[in-house]
Amino acid sequence: MNFYKTAVIFALSCCFAACGRQSPATADAPAAAPVTGSTAPAQAGGILSAPADYVKNTVSQVDKAKEAKALYEQTEKERMKVLEQASPDGN
Repeated sequence: MNFYKTAVIFALSCCFAACGRQSPATADAPAAAPVTGSTAPAQAGGILSAPADYVKNTVSQVDKAKEAKALYEQTEKERMKVLEQASPDGN
């Protein structure tokens, strides 16, 4: 029980410490450069460019999704082999 009280006090103190800190603004920091190549839809096209941007971003991620699917399937096959070896009777 004492451990839980200590953990709760520690967590609360971390929360208060994190909320109290604020990073100081530096005067010598250069002004932010304009962002180029953003994935957000272009403002010039407005609502009409949103579907095109969505399709462009989705199509560019297809290869990553296929790689992730293949990795997941391979991992599951290996996991099932390990489970079968650990319990050959099915229990």
